[in-house]
Amino acid sequence: MILIKKYNFILLLFLLFLFIILKQFSPSNNISIEKIYGLWVDDNNDYLLQIEFREKNQCEIFFVDKNKEINLRLNGIFDLDTKKKPTLLSIKKIKSLDYPLYSIINIDKNGYLKIAKFSNKWRMRSIDFKYDSFTLKKATIIN
Repeated sequence: MILIKKYNFILLLFLLFLFIILKQFSPSNNISIEKIYGLWVDDNNDYLLQIEFREKNQCEIFFVDKNKEINLRLNGIFDLDTKKKPTLLSIKKIKSLDYPLYSIINIDKNGYLKIAKFSNKWRMRSIDFKYDSFTLKKATIIN
């Protein structure tokens, strides 16, 4: 009987150790609502994309296609689901659209915000950043 208790204790210690190791090396979700606040910009030869995340979950998206001379400004309410990996982004109550926008986001090790292509259906949102994604840098405001 004592031998069985001893093996149970050793098994329990092994499982606890294994759990700690797996938790340590599993990818962590590095996005919090506080990290996302601010103005994020992607400016290149083809387009300018600015996304500003504000308090009270307000956001503004400004997009300029430099080749087609198209400007688009959208205001809405954003929601982050940080329990999922990658983090899910939903933008709803967009004043100039009849539908919400859905995407996934991540902040890489260099501090850049990766946003996958937006979808108007949550089931059709991207599942990775391989194709049609944007890389935005947090803008520094100089007074």
